Amino acid sequence: MMNNLIKRTAALALALMMALALCGCSGNGNKDAAATPAPEETAEPEETTQPAKTAAPTHKPDPAETPAPRTTPEPDPASLCRWTVKEFTSIKAEYSALMAEYLAGGDPELSALCARPMVGPVCYFDNFGRFEGGMIGAFSSYLWLSDEEDGEIDHYLCVHREASFPMEAYRAAMDKIIEYRKQYWSIDSALTEGEEENLGWQPIMGFCGEDWFVLPDWEVVMNRQVHTIWRTDDGEHYYEFGAKNGELGELTDALIVSDKVGYLCCTGWDYEDGCGFRVFVTRDGGKTWESLGLEVPAEYSGFENSFAFAPVFDGENGVLAVRLNYDGDRTEIVLFKTTDGGATWSCAEK
Repeated sequence: MMNNLIKRTAALALALMMALALCGCSGNGNKDAAATPAPEETAEPEETTQPAKTAAPTHKPDPAETPAPRTTPEPDPASLCRWTVKEFTSIKAEYSALMAEYLAGGDPELSALCARPMVGPVCYFDNFGRFEGGMIGAFSSYLWLSDEEDGEIDHYLCVHREASFPMEAYRAAMDKIIEYRKQYWSIDSALTEGEEENLGWQPIMGFCGEDWFVLPDWEVVMNRQVHTIWRTDDGEHYYEFGAKNGELGELTDALIVSDKVGYLCCTGWDYEDGCGFRVFVTRDGGKTWESLGLEVPAEYSGFENSFAFAPVFDGENGVLAVRLNYDGDRTEIVLFKTTDGGATWSCAEK
């Protein structure tokens, strides 16, 4: 019996010890879990506190260390001046106004016709659609823009438009120029696609009115310049107004008065007749042309070169100017007038 009691006591003691052991392990595990944060809990404080440490510097930054502002500063105007601009201006409108003043009984100051001896009363023909076809425009002047770095012509812009014509009329005129080159100079030539559509790299000089235009060749060969004359009666359909080719000289101005009457002015380097300039008139629509035979008075002799401006009319009265260029940059203007619609002309008194 004693043995059974000892065995029971030992079993109870062993069970008690095992229960205490199990309780102790469970308590230590919970304590360690509460004291040691999970990996996620330790990462979050580091991410939230780190930017706060860098965003609050402990010293004032040195201005030299401050980054440059993001806005682009205004460029120096001198650095943008890479273009040279030159305007070639026709004196056609100015000349017409001076002659109109004379016909009205005034005494115009003609020095303006002497101040620019290299600029005649021409217009500049350009594609009015800016290379898109359709119309060709006649302008009194154009702007010439050149790049200073390479000196090449990069752009031009026509201003002061005076008239416009269908592109078909321009193409027909250019075809005639090529035909006349062959006929009078024995030169074969053809327009490139760029010349036909874009008129080349700059406007072509010529002469125009409201319903007519004269397009001279862009070259003078052996003191001759061929040209073609066109006019319209309805503002849409153009026809060739005769032709006066083969004469010595270069065209300086033109005027087509009607479907029958027209004037062409030429100058050249053949002074055997003592005048240098020539003014031709047609009264049959350009089929035949004759010289007006204008001669300057003897006191104006000795000029080196000269050219005539086209007539300006007010009814039956008309006047035209001739510019005489002498050695030493001296220039004189001589006027010729008519009172019978251009049938006869005489030198006007100053």
